[in-house]
Order: sequence, then C-alpha cells, then structure tokens
Amino acid sequence: MPKGFSGSPDHIIFTDHARDSMAERGFTENDVRNIIYFGHRMAMRNGRWLFSVLPSPFAELDSSGDRSRLTDCSVIFSADCGVITVYRNDGRCPLYRTFVLSE
Repeated sequence: MPKGFSGSPDHIIFTDHARDSMAERGFTENDVRNIIYFGHRMAMRNGRWLFSVLPSPFAELDSSGDRSRLTDCSVIFSADCGVITVYRNDGRCPLYRTFVLSE
C-alpha cells in the first residue's frame, strides 16, 4: 500500500495536477474513491501505486453502476499517498496490457 495510506478511500490527498486531470477528464472525487475500492492494485516505480478497474463479468452486479462505468479507469498514487492523476486506460497502461490485451 502507499506509505501512510490507511486503505480507506476517505483519506485521500489530491494534487493540483490530479484535480486538473479529473476536471478535464470528467472524474469526481467519488469516482477516484470507487476506482481505489473496486480496482486492482499494482506497485510501480518510485513508490507509486496504480489502482485500475479491470473488466469483469461481475461489474453488472454493482447496483450503483459505478463499477461498470469506471471499468478501464486508473488512479496513480504517489509515495506520500497523494493522487497524481486519473485516466481512462488504453494500450499504454501496463496493467491494461497485462490483463486485458493478453486475453
């Protein structure tokens, strides 16, 4: 887990870049919390963590619709547990390439 991150999506720091990215890409703070809650976690370099919601046949079971809507979206955390950026996955995302394109 990110250093100092309790695992609770309620205790998240958003960098200015993350807020700009969120506004530009149509994500809310609640969306980020849901990506962290539903997402698969992967350690990256420099103490960063990637949370990504991968395609799942169970996404349909989420009555809020958040999991289905946020499938193929990712959040990158910094070592000090601040959200750096939020984006929709494509072939450039290492987790996406590993789990989706390899199928």
